[in-house]
Amino acid sequence: MKNFAIVLLIFSLYFHSYISAYHIVGNTIYDLEETSLSGLTTEAIDWIVTGGLNGATKISSCWEYYLLGGYNVLTNPQGYFTRTYSGLPAHNTIYFSVRVFQIDSCDYAENDHFALGFDTLTISLWSIRRLGIWPQPSCGGSWTENPPFMVYVTLPHTANSLPFHFYSKFNQNSNDESVGFRDIALTTANLATPPTNISYCGVTTGFPLDDNWGPCRTDQYM
Repeated sequence: MKNFAIVLLIFSLYFHSYISAYHIVGNTIYDLEETSLSGLTTEAIDWIVTGGLNGATKISSCWEYYLLGGYNVLTNPQGYFTRTYSGLPAHNTIYFSVRVFQIDSCDYAENDHFALGFDTLTISLWSIRRLGIWPQPSCGGSWTENPPFMVYVTLPHTANSLPFHFYSKFNQNSNDESVGFRDIALTTANLATPPTNISYCGVTTGFPLDDNWGPCRTDQYM
């Protein structure tokens, strides 16, 4: 019986590590950060697709990254990925970041955008305009892409779990307009003066986007 209990404990630990593909360092959860296809495929197991998936895979590649979503993966405009981060320590604030990839012919129309969902709150983020500054397409179809960019979110939060959604809200087929993401970091904190509202900003490297794409510092663009 003792040996059986030990075997059961080992299996339980293995199974828990399997279903929780992300890893935790201190108060930060890191998810979808694996650089290999096999590694990201393992991390993607925990992500649920709702509203449409073209083909059989959740994963594509762009800018030499593997990512969740991307070219011709989600069905526009109703497709989204979701997962829940559970067992969060006591906190009153969450700092959240994600790397986003805009792919193909995003037209800067009001209904060409992506959205993030936290619990029951959905924030419809910026319309994306393809600036065409890169002479060759990096992925997807024949259109050129902007480089990937980071989105940073700060939100008041106290629950021990956080359901997260990533929505593709483009108005054409996903072989013409699409979006993907990877490199999620979620940090819990206890602040003496926690935020009362959600705030967010996008950060790019080396190229400007429109100033009205978010409340950023002067050296940031989105």
